[in-house]
Amino acid sequence: MTRRIFAILVLGGMIAAGAVADARVERPRNPTAPVSAGRLDRGAQPVAAPASALSSTYYCVGAMNLPNLVNDARIVILNTADTALNGTVTYQPSQGDPVDVPVQVPPRTRVVLKPSAVLKATYASATVALDGGQAAIEWVALGPYGSSTIPCTTGTSDTWYFAEGATTRDAIEAIVLDNPFPADAVVDLSFTTEDGHSAPEAVTSLAVAPHSTRVIVLDDVVRRREQVSTVVHARVGRFVAARLQLFDGSVPGRKGLSIALGAPATGTRWTFPEGYVVPGLNEHFVFFNPGDKEAHVEVDLLLEKGEAEPLDITIPPEGRFTVTANQEGRIPKGVPHAAVVRSVNGVPVVVERRIDASPPSARSGLAITLGSQLDARRWAFPAGQADKNVDEWIVVVNTGDAPAHVNVTVLADGQPLAVDGLQGVEVGAGQRRAFRLGDHLQRVAVPLLVESDQPVVVERDMYPKTGTAMVIGVALN
Repeated sequence: MTRRIFAILVLGGMIAAGAVADARVERPRNPTAPVSAGRLDRGAQPVAAPASALSSTYYCVGAMNLPNLVNDARIVILNTADTALNGTVTYQPSQGDPVDVPVQVPPRTRVVLKPSAVLKATYASATVALDGGQAAIEWVALGPYGSSTIPCTTGTSDTWYFAEGATTRDAIEAIVLDNPFPADAVVDLSFTTEDGHSAPEAVTSLAVAPHSTRVIVLDDVVRRREQVSTVVHARVGRFVAARLQLFDGSVPGRKGLSIALGAPATGTRWTFPEGYVVPGLNEHFVFFNPGDKEAHVEVDLLLEKGEAEPLDITIPPEGRFTVTANQEGRIPKGVPHAAVVRSVNGVPVVVERRIDASPPSARSGLAITLGSQLDARRWAFPAGQADKNVDEWIVVVNTGDAPAHVNVTVLADGQPLAVDGLQGVEVGAGQRRAFRLGDHLQRVAVPLLVESDQPVVVERDMYPKTGTAMVIGVALN
């Protein structure tokens, strides 16, 4: 019944199409360069505009009202700057006309918006235009499967990549497309599954109308596939793409909802700060090579205790490969770890981590997360909660050659509050550390700023009573 309702709602929201100028996001210049070496590249992943910026634009994609899946959606805007930000949020629904809403975000404060206050739609996108920089924005979807958090991106692209995906009997997968521009876009979808590469005619030359959101249910195109990697490429135009993935629990060991932003570019380096293998907590790394050359990839494991030999993986052209950490002898059980993925022959790939949590683990739900393609000294997390209902963690990995010293600050209604016990914390070279916020504070709203004297990668993980939400932060220039 959930699948049938889902398909009806999606089909009701499909919109027709046309043409716009083609553009492509640039690949990272140097994904390991520290902030002090110059501005962070905004093509690889969400990066906030600097304080000197006269304006900034963010693109959000998410689910709003899906029966039995999502019943509450929020846009959380965090202003890390010392001056107020003013602007406009333009909602682009899957049904109906765009709606403009003015927004003001005071200094060092977060504002929470509810799209349902002005929209009646199953899906929506939002373009947030502000009169300055140093903002970070996330879309939060809540429902019976738990919560899923997706960062709002700071750039569009003509191609988006998804390494992970499944359309098995227990799964629903959908690609959500946002065209924030005043002219049409035309896109093609192609897939790599366990049966090889395909580009079905049914998803060729799909039109995405101006200022609209369109949803493609992959279950109707690549049916009953355990492994689905997806490329969405614009023949004309540029856009933003996200993926909704559901496992309904009918297969033991996986149940939950994940909404995740695609990768606007392939890369030669991906970092995942969090990793932990115990019974009931299943960790998978999915490698996707959309190019025409074989990729040779090395996975370095940074353990909290001890050392592990790297994993060497070969991914054929237009191919994919999955490593299940629970079945890999070189990944010790019960020892937290980070993973740094590098293409040793320079062929760029896309890498995602999927975590399924179920008993006997105390955690539950599904989280699919892109790795980070860059390191930075400052990271922002707009959403967050650390109290009796949500167990929130911050995980920091330092892949550099010098120790990093990290400060964690809560931006509470204009007042920066240094988190006691999380000031000047050392993360050694080539090490990762995880910090449970509930051991240091108890707050319903926890917008965070994480600062380091060395470039690091920071991830926020939230474990409510139902579900799992894991996401890399928004890097700040």
